[in-house]
Amino acid sequence: MRPLSRRAFSLAALGSAGLLAACGDDSAAGSASGPASSGAATGKLTVQMSWYPNAQSGGWYAAANQGLFSDAGLDVTLAPGGANISGLTLLTSNQVQIASMTAESYLDARDQGIPLMAVGADWDVSPTGVMTKKALGAKAFEDLGGKVWAVTQTSIGQDWVKEAEKIDFTTQQYSGSIAPFLQSEDLVQQAFPTNEVYTARTQGVDVDFFPYTDAGYRPYGNLLVATQKYLDANGALVKAVLEAAAQGWADYVSDVDVATATNADLKKANEQLAEDQNWFAWETQRQYVLGDRTTMSTMTADRWTEFAGQLKTLGRVEKDHQASDLFTNDFLPQIPVPTTLPAAPPNSYTGQA
Repeated sequence: MRPLSRRAFSLAALGSAGLLAACGDDSAAGSASGPASSGAATGKLTVQMSWYPNAQSGGWYAAANQGLFSDAGLDVTLAPGGANISGLTLLTSNQVQIASMTAESYLDARDQGIPLMAVGADWDVSPTGVMTKKALGAKAFEDLGGKVWAVTQTSIGQDWVKEAEKIDFTTQQYSGSIAPFLQSEDLVQQAFPTNEVYTARTQGVDVDFFPYTDAGYRPYGNLLVATQKYLDANGALVKAVLEAAAQGWADYVSDVDVATATNADLKKANEQLAEDQNWFAWETQRQYVLGDRTTMSTMTADRWTEFAGQLKTLGRVEKDHQASDLFTNDFLPQIPVPTTLPAAPPNSYTGQA
């Protein structure tokens, strides 16, 4: 499968000129306590989630469930994502004020001159990787060379695996169903440890999971992005929203009672949500949400330098991006990462995390 061109994988709905016009000029990050627009005066804004309501965005729903937004005088709408929803398009057309997106699509937009700013990361690292049937006996990426990998069109991690591990393989389109994987003896399947891994388990298939982090590919996950224009006018509002969300995340991953109430809200918001898989995701995702950082949602210059360099090496971006221009922690509170993580309720999902 031929990968999408750099221009194709994130900006399908709007032309670059339209995006630039919507976002304003590319100035430095606004003050976290800067001037407030009418939106900031009312504390009202919309945050675009990356996917349908589930544990992946649980910290935001926990903040809403606990009243953290309302207690701060905020009127926050959490807009569900989906396969055909572009957070970037909605953000740059001013339909939402903060959008959760992949680090890859964000850096591609910045490479095109779209004036955006990363203001936080719900996940310290994206959990994407690949899985194989345990019967295959693979122990590392080097064992997966020469095989067929099923990956999405927008996936980039597998390209870095080729580059870093010096292996080669062919790819085929992953359309969202792991049926071909279940029927094959040696297909290498793109996977989230919180999703496809559990789906395979419920089908009676034992798997091994290989995260792209094993090859040094460590983009932030569920990156929180705003336009520079909005930040300049609404710094105080953004800071208040991110403080509530970061606290929501800390509570969601560390307090079973909060998680139980939040997961019930997620089920109400998404009737298709499988409760057992959601609890498995809650328990499994925490190592990726928290990572090795000490405060919730924060990012580092070293990580951004590494990631931007990887995309440049792969030809996915053209410019040499400076980390200081790509992110800011100025809008984030200093909420410590929880050190005690309880297990999920007994019998809440199949097997062990």
